[in-house]
Amino acid sequence: MAVPKSIYVISAIGFAAVLVLGWMMQSLVKVQQQSKSALDPIRNEINLLIEKELTTPAVVEQQEVDGKRIVVVKLDAKEGKPRPRLARIAGQAAWRTLSGSKTQPDLVRVQFPGTDGKPESYETTPPKSTQPTPPTQGPSSTPPTEVIPP
Repeated sequence: MAVPKSIYVISAIGFAAVLVLGWMMQSLVKVQQQSKSALDPIRNEINLLIEKELTTPAVVEQQEVDGKRIVVVKLDAKEGKPRPRLARIAGQAAWRTLSGSKTQPDLVRVQFPGTDGKPESYETTPPKSTQPTPPTQGPSSTPPTEVIPP
């Protein structure tokens, strides 16, 4: 009994597709592991600072939305703990940890579970530079200040 050649062609294409899909899955797992390991220091610092005020350890993820890199810190605060304060501490810890990295995000978002299923979010931007700004040229509405050394 003769077998049509099209069966062999379809089988070869299917086998090649399985190989390519397997290779892509391995690459995806590798990238996810590298991404998680890069965010571990942030998670560790946040848990060190405020773990007694959380019901579960912090979860840190990286997302890309509209070309912006966003680090999302998910926290679940104990009842009665002030969420804005915890968000500020977590945001500052994330920026402090990310300050030397090559791939700094555009935004750090701290999320708490909401009562209606929608998370309660607090967004933090990078801290302002602590270096003094150079004086501006031309007239100014505020008089110049003089710094007196101690």
